Amino acid sequence: MTIPTPTDDTYHRFFKLCLGRRVSISEFETLFQQLHTRHPLSSSALTKHILSPTLIHGRSDPLHLEILQWLLTRDHLSASQVLAELLRTSGLTTPTTSPPIHREALEQDVFLVLVHSVAIGKPRAPESIWTVLHSLTIWMDAILTTTTTTSDSQILTDAISVHHRGRIETLGELVIAFATQEDVIKLLSQPGGKRERTAAFLAALEGFLQCVQVFGVLVLVPRLEELREMYVMKGQRREEEVMEGIVMGLGDAQAGVCARAHLYVWLSSLLAGVPNVEENYVVGYLLSRYKDSTPEMVTDFMTAVIDVVAHAVHKKEPPATLMLLRSFLVNKIPLILLRLSQYPQILSGAISQAFLRADTGALQDISPSRFDPYSLRPNDTQDMFDPENMNVDLRSDFLFACALHGIVDESEITTMLGELPVSAMSASGKYTVELLQEQYHANHDRADRLLEEIESMEGNAGAVCRTLFEIMKGMCETRATMPLRNFCSFLTRKTSSIDIMLLFVKSSELLEPLCDLLDTWRYEEDQGEYQPVYEEFGSILLFVFTVIRRYNLPISSLYVTHPLPQESFLATLLTIHDSPIDSLPPDRYTSLGGWIKELFELEGISDSLMSSCSPQEFYYLVPTLFTQTLAAYQQGVLDKEIITEAFGFLLQPFLLPSIVAGLQVISTHLWANITNPSTALALLAPLILTGDSLTAETAEAHRTAISIPARQLCTVLTTVIHHLQSHPQQQPEQPENLTTALKLLSRLRPLQHFTRSSTPSKDELDGFVQHGSTIAQTLTTSFTLLATWQPSAPSPPPAVFSMKLLTASRFLLGPRKMLRVLLQACVDVIQLQPGGARQGEAEDVLAAVLMCYLPVALAEGGGLSSSSSSSSSSMPLLDTARLVLGDLQSSPSTAAASSTTPAPPAPPATAPQQPGSTVPAPAPQQKITHLSLLHSLIPRIDAHLSSIDELGRTQPQMAVVAMQPHEMEMVMEGMEGMEGMGMEGVGVGMDAVDVEMGEMGEMGEMEMMMMQQGMGMMEYAEMGFT
Repeated sequence: MTIPTPTDDTYHRFFKLCLGRRVSISEFETLFQQLHTRHPLSSSALTKHILSPTLIHGRSDPLHLEILQWLLTRDHLSASQVLAELLRTSGLTTPTTSPPIHREALEQDVFLVLVHSVAIGKPRAPESIWTVLHSLTIWMDAILTTTTTTSDSQILTDAISVHHRGRIETLGELVIAFATQEDVIKLLSQPGGKRERTAAFLAALEGFLQCVQVFGVLVLVPRLEELREMYVMKGQRREEEVMEGIVMGLGDAQAGVCARAHLYVWLSSLLAGVPNVEENYVVGYLLSRYKDSTPEMVTDFMTAVIDVVAHAVHKKEPPATLMLLRSFLVNKIPLILLRLSQYPQILSGAISQAFLRADTGALQDISPSRFDPYSLRPNDTQDMFDPENMNVDLRSDFLFACALHGIVDESEITTMLGELPVSAMSASGKYTVELLQEQYHANHDRADRLLEEIESMEGNAGAVCRTLFEIMKGMCETRATMPLRNFCSFLTRKTSSIDIMLLFVKSSELLEPLCDLLDTWRYEEDQGEYQPVYEEFGSILLFVFTVIRRYNLPISSLYVTHPLPQESFLATLLTIHDSPIDSLPPDRYTSLGGWIKELFELEGISDSLMSSCSPQEFYYLVPTLFTQTLAAYQQGVLDKEIITEAFGFLLQPFLLPSIVAGLQVISTHLWANITNPSTALALLAPLILTGDSLTAETAEAHRTAISIPARQLCTVLTTVIHHLQSHPQQQPEQPENLTTALKLLSRLRPLQHFTRSSTPSKDELDGFVQHGSTIAQTLTTSFTLLATWQPSAPSPPPAVFSMKLLTASRFLLGPRKMLRVLLQACVDVIQLQPGGARQGEAEDVLAAVLMCYLPVALAEGGGLSSSSSSSSSSMPLLDTARLVLGDLQSSPSTAAASSTTPAPPAPPATAPQQPGSTVPAPAPQQKITHLSLLHSLIPRIDAHLSSIDELGRTQPQMAVVAMQPHEMEMVMEGMEGMEGMGMEGVGVGMDAVDVEMGEMGEMGEMEMMMMQQGMGMMEYAEMGFT
């Protein structure tokens, strides 16, 4: 038997059957939750059916109102949506068809339910208040329109006037109850709020007062008049405060100018190294910046996201970076959007606006190979990307992910794109962590498929990554090292999967359980073979190495829930260097001798050696082992053939992590012997140029292992090659050395982008000073282009800007000189336009730059530290600005000098003045100086940052089901969700519900649908499904 798929009509019949059978509210709750869990329906469709004129006949029914109250309380319906649907089916909006009187009675009863809900009180989000306020405004306008088109005689004689009077009275009670709430008063009285909404509400209220007087509801007149006067007075006081602030040069703090580049710069800094896009932080930052301006916030945020992705595509960033940004757009952004607003209408409208403002052309028609970081793998089967696939459209991927999370309706996607989409909705549906964990516990093979789904671009990666993290954490706690080895081995080979995981799991969360496991690793008392133990340990260690070195994580970030252990294996290993043999403890000296003997006698690594030397002790010995091998080859004790065969053991999975430390030792030796590279090159070749001697999986892990020092090795090999080519006759081995160095460089060059960092390479540094420009001039040009970037034009971000430019400027100029350059660039932009028209944009961009996450560990006097990364970063420019501000304030002479010190001249970079700024920046009343800029910006930045954590932490998670296309043109933005509505003490009619027999005869389909949901027979008997 085919089970029918529930539709909107199924819910309508479900409601009708419940009313007809007079089920209790507890029975209704059980049945509805089962139905809605299996087949969710949008709240707009639920509202349509529960308030449908065909659902009830006669006067309003108390059970119907009780069900309505329960749906409101559980947030399946929203107050604003109920008001909108009630008005749509009211005689006020359908004057040509006189509705039955019971509709007006129902309207009165629903108004009283909402009044009682307001009296109970429940925390309301700002956007929820605005939507209810707008709904009440529409209702009052509709009442006024009906009253002005009805003659006096009709008002006095028509039977409907009695019910119309009752409707006016209950609506007035609802308006008073809602508008006198403390949070509503506070929101409507804030400077810079949605003034047009407040003005519309007050205008409607004034007209509604006339209707109240006409119909003689005198008890409401003084209360409504007092309400109107209160808001008029607060509005006047608010305007006076705003004007006073502008006169003082402070501007309107709530509605300050928001430069387009601000969020672009901020978001770029979060994604430059280790992804730092934890939801609470991102949501807190945006809420602190935009307060209650949700549509503007979402539009600006989406515009910035598209700008960041488009910039990476234009700049031809490496495939790993593009894959990360693609997953960020498709898998992470929908989750953040749901935290910003629970209203799909607001979100979908903001997305549409962002598509118009941003350069979406860069997101279309992209070759799949641009997102494939594994295309250069020698043994890759290319199972993820088919060359015959259609090109990627990131807009389509993103919108289908949004549809999966209920942000947009799938039917809207073609309209939003303006063409047919090239992708489709996930066939697996929406994942949750709970669902995936259940699947894993039922069948552990599910974990292997989940690993493959990390890089899927359908919107489910967040749940996949969180589930895998919980599974790995559980394995660490139970010391299930064999399955954990498989997890770590997979992720080590698929480093882009690690990038994506860190969009949803903090690096410290991911690493700490693994580090604790490695720190406390012990042999079992009944341990049999030891090579499998080495392999499990090595796979976990190589994964930890990979994460630490890919993002240059400091040791302090590895342990967050407890202090760094005094005898931490990882902390010791990451700081250990080769030790002279005579300084080794006796047991370690003995182990080193055993490893040298078994490696270079080429008889294999015995169980007895591994049983006497724990994995931790072996890795402590690795630097010394390679140092001794270099010395032995240099002295002629070992030859190339023996070394090649011995290193073959180290390339096996159970010892593979050892080559990471080995390559670093050899690289250091090569730097010290540029003029005589023979020894180092001889040892590098067998470790890197493995050919086809490894299995596919081992070759992938080996590729990752040699990627870790690849950038450092490429730099030194380039220097060696240059020396060999410049001195061709200096050494007899020169031709062989040159050939080997070129092969090594060719093998390593594609891998040098392994490290994700905002630290620029030498080539990138050279690009910042092209055509005779200095780094200061490039920085000034970049800032000017950002500050004059058109806010609404679909133009790409300035190509010259990057986080690596900021990092390089801070290193080359020093933090204080860099700050002076930025301050002077800001002053120049402000003075570029008459009257300081660009002051708001320039200051906003400067604030974003000061709040950038940048590396804090810079090498002194020689180059950029390899340990620099955004993971070990804070806001160093902001710290410098605070220090400089303190110095300027304490030393007037210094202040005068600093405020007039010119920055190095920059090439002109101007843009036409932005038309129609949201809030024009106030004209400067005095000369703009470095001191005045810092004095204005620093307190505002500090206040902004101080509120981020609280706002992000208290903003609730929003669960939004798929939305159907909205059916009312008059519905305002943001119709979903508000406070729950109670109904205790509300008096309603008691007439029974008339259920038509024809509809009862159709319930066989309903029974089958509920059988599919697993309902018990007792529930059927109670419901009357017999």
